[in-house]
Amino acid sequence: MNTKLATSQIRLKNWAAIIQDRKQSGLSVNDYCSQHQLSRDAYYYWLRKIKENLLVESGFVEVAPPVPFPVQKVQPSDSKEMMQLCFQGMQLDIPLSVSRDTLLMIIEVAAHAQ
Repeated sequence: MNTKLATSQIRLKNWAAIIQDRKQSGLSVNDYCSQHQLSRDAYYYWLRKIKENLLVESGFVEVAPPVPFPVQKVQPSDSKEMMQLCFQGMQLDIPLSVSRDTLLMIIEVAAHAQ
């Protein structure tokens, strides 16, 4: 086994223990990471890696559905310019004035909606 792979496996096991500890603690990710001087980005990076590893070990491969984001302008009755996002059977009318961060959050939440 090469050293890079061995190091990655060790980190994977260490982070799996950290993630398990966080779940058992009942704390939010933000609170847990803050209390343990951990990067929130690193936490989610390793959570994703652990999930990918479990899928590979089980013989399953995660397939993300295509996420088309057709956007068109619509003119509602109150004359504010709106955009319309249609995907996964949903239609969202969002003001064009919405901030980039808010729009990204809306898209992320909607993409995970069932």
